[in-house]
Amino acid sequence: MATPADQLGEKLNVDASFSHDDGRAEVGMVLRDQEGVIIFTACHLLRSCPDLLHVELVGCMEGIALALQWTELPLIVERDSLQTVQLIFVSGQDRSQYAMVVSEVRCLMRERERRVTHISRE
Repeated sequence: MATPADQLGEKLNVDASFSHDDGRAEVGMVLRDQEGVIIFTACHLLRSCPDLLHVELVGCMEGIALALQWTELPLIVERDSLQTVQLIFVSGQDRSQYAMVVSEVRCLMRERERRVTHISRE
């Protein structure tokens, strides 16, 4: 559940869905200010994705890229995918099949003070 940002910045929530049948996927994102007022919402259809984790990472990448255009404040990125958060913060070089997307997420995150947290899905 999206909640207002704390005083550290604006909060970006990103979620993804994936169909194993045809590889189609969707990502959605919402950026809120400190009072919980929506700054932007976006959704995007992806085709030919290999799996849900790839979709989660692409959603994170696209959400951060958009948020960087909409605010100059620090970002708080909330994800319900613990595996996504762990891949972003693993130390050392990523040699997984997700390495290029993870690298892009890390590069985007260097542009602004940020925090990425895992939230449980309820």
